[in-house]
Amino acid sequence: MDNKFSDKTKIIIIIVYLILVIITEQFYREPLKIISISLIINLQNKIKDTFISTFFSIITNFGSEKVLIPIVLLFLFFNPLIYFYYLIFSIITSTYFASLMKLIYLDYRPYWDDNQIFPIISCDMGYGNPSGHTLVSTVTYLGLWKLLQKNRIQKKKIHSLIILFCMILMICLIVSSRLIGGVHNLNQILFGFLLGFGMFFTYYTLYKFYNKDPEMFFIFIEENKKKLNIIFISLYIISIPIYIIAYNENSKNEYVEKIKTKCDLFNLNSPLHKQFSHEGFKGTSLMIGLIGIFNGILYSKNKMSDQYIGKEYIIMNWHNLDFKNKIIRFILMGIFSLPGLLLLLIPSSFPILIIMIFKYNISFLIIGFCIFGPGMYYSFTKTFKDEINIQTINKVLGNPEGEINNSFSTDD
Repeated sequence: MDNKFSDKTKIIIIIVYLILVIITEQFYREPLKIISISLIINLQNKIKDTFISTFFSIITNFGSEKVLIPIVLLFLFFNPLIYFYYLIFSIITSTYFASLMKLIYLDYRPYWDDNQIFPIISCDMGYGNPSGHTLVSTVTYLGLWKLLQKNRIQKKKIHSLIILFCMILMICLIVSSRLIGGVHNLNQILFGFLLGFGMFFTYYTLYKFYNKDPEMFFIFIEENKKKLNIIFISLYIISIPIYIIAYNENSKNEYVEKIKTKCDLFNLNSPLHKQFSHEGFKGTSLMIGLIGIFNGILYSKNKMSDQYIGKEYIIMNWHNLDFKNKIIRFILMGIFSLPGLLLLLIPSSFPILIIMIFKYNISFLIIGFCIFGPGMYYSFTKTFKDEINIQTINKVLGNPEGEINNSFSTDD
């Protein structure tokens, strides 16, 4: 009870911290903006058309889904599934909140405000406050460090410190790329980091509670499935009126033309749905993907209840397989995600409503549900080995090594 109370106290402290971060943001916004403009101009003049600009244009991708998702998938290949749940939940929710707050603050990026600044690493067309790359990177890379602490890689404290240093270095490089690239001011970066730091501690405190007993995780989502679905759906619905207000507020032609002019440097087409608030709406639509993932987990768990006793331990230790069966599982889960992935190929020339509903919403829902629902279930049925998994379960439960507990055998 004391430990549970301690965890709840930590969460309360973190919530107070996040509230203070949001309240105090307005006090350093303008001073840091002024400093940022001259700093970015000087930096861009020094590194423009050099190896450094190319280096940072690559590094900035390590703070986006283009690289983060492959990293998380690779991590899943060697670690328990609950680690993956933590990482995917933290990435989706932190991206959602970053996108939502951008629509609330309506804060311009540096290259929108000053004609001397250009987006030399990428042409980001959403709002800029907070920095989504900074927020999501802080949550994800610090989360990876904490999870790796439980891995055999970090038997010694020095190993943990080395990995922590590497993670912090990666965050700093990503942050530098956003500043040098002219896509974020110092205030937007600082705000993103402070929010990300608080979210990291919130997520990890919740993770520690359920990692003590993986079965409790499934019991919790089963007992609270209606409440959690309502929360996830409500978070998405809240974003719709905020998006509408933001879009109406900033549909001025002068800013649209400015972005098109700057983005022409990248030979990019700049369709209306990618300008201003539309980019933020895509981020908030990831909450639909989380709804799909959550209900997919419930689906696969219930399907397995008809075949496997001790399914929670089987799921949590699904990485304890040979290389061949791991590949089979990834391929099968990938196949089930294809219908949703095909929707992501809808051309940008399609009407805005089609883009919003099918490309950003239904596709995320299908991908999340199919991978973690039927995809996960059928990948288990094709690769499950009774004896190997029973031994794994007994190790988790503390039974003597090699002693097989028949209570975890499969039903005929």
